[in-house]
Amino acid sequence: MGSQPTRKGSPYGSNKAEDEPHAKLRAICLIKGPHGRTLTGQTVTIYPMRTSLKTDAEGKVAVRYAEPEDRRGRLAYFRHKDPDLIGSAWLPKAGGQVAVEMQEAVAVQGRVVGPDGEPVEGAQVAALPMSSHFVLTDSDGAFDIAWAREWEPRDNLCLMARNRQRNLAALVEIDEDTKDVEVALERTLTLAGIVEDEVGRPIPGAPVTLSLRKSWSCGTPVKAVVTDEAGRYEFAGLPQRQEYVVHSRAPNYWPNGVRTGLILQRRDVADAGRIILRKPVLSVAGVVVDSNGKPVAQIDVGTKGHGQPQRRTKTNTNGEFVLRGLCSGTVEIWAKLDRELYGVMETQGGRGDLTLVVHPIR
Repeated sequence: MGSQPTRKGSPYGSNKAEDEPHAKLRAICLIKGPHGRTLTGQTVTIYPMRTSLKTDAEGKVAVRYAEPEDRRGRLAYFRHKDPDLIGSAWLPKAGGQVAVEMQEAVAVQGRVVGPDGEPVEGAQVAALPMSSHFVLTDSDGAFDIAWAREWEPRDNLCLMARNRQRNLAALVEIDEDTKDVEVALERTLTLAGIVEDEVGRPIPGAPVTLSLRKSWSCGTPVKAVVTDEAGRYEFAGLPQRQEYVVHSRAPNYWPNGVRTGLILQRRDVADAGRIILRKPVLSVAGVVVDSNGKPVAQIDVGTKGHGQPQRRTKTNTNGEFVLRGLCSGTVEIWAKLDRELYGVMETQGGRGDLTLVVHPIR
């Protein structure tokens, strides 16, 4: 089973954007096309290993890869051309066998240029929100990227292109009919913020992730960062004039995040604001009554609210309830009995004297 290098401009990159220097593991991958048809004697390219392999008579290829850090294994993408097909699979953490279901793909090719109009080599190009994996441009700035057609939403499709070495980035809109596009990079935005607890103490060592926000939110190829000793973080190399969502978590704290809002003006640095992480150690308690003040037994009671865990319980025979594991701050409590009764109220974590009134659902 032979292998050959992929075209320089078409590898789906890892965050490190490098080859597999310690590829000790081996997975046998059975490649199946649409409708379960085995692809025999077909060339597929595997990313981020940047290797093209030809399937054998059983539709299998042997993929070598470095030991993954993720407990699920190593996520790999498989590309087939003519016709355009793409698939993904988690390669086992200790090697082994895996089936890869290839799907009909949508492909876009194009060219990335810098502010001077010259081609940019080694730029990451990702199709969002369809997938956060990316390809790298070749020496001519050319790229060719594909994603499964079923991943495609109906609007606000875009390509995110970044070259960290030159601090250049851009985001361009595409649609389902786009086949060829030129992406002009400009100087990048740095997004900075701080993660702290509810009394303003910084939380060091907290992982922070970034999403792009449009009519949807999605992950990006931008690598997660970790807060420093002052609880501060920065995301560098971002496209200008976009809206982002920043999310953080830490041991013993409930995850939380902030939205930047649309950053309208081009700037070097923008403040993402403070992410406040709270510990889910509080409870709320009370009684559910109907409009006549009579306690309602065995009615579902739950919580919702930004930065709050979703908890759920039922009232006892006296209409009483306790919801544990909540954070300080505002929390919304709801109660519902089938399609008959419903009520909602806003309170603060830690309250123990609530009376939630439910009314008939009309």
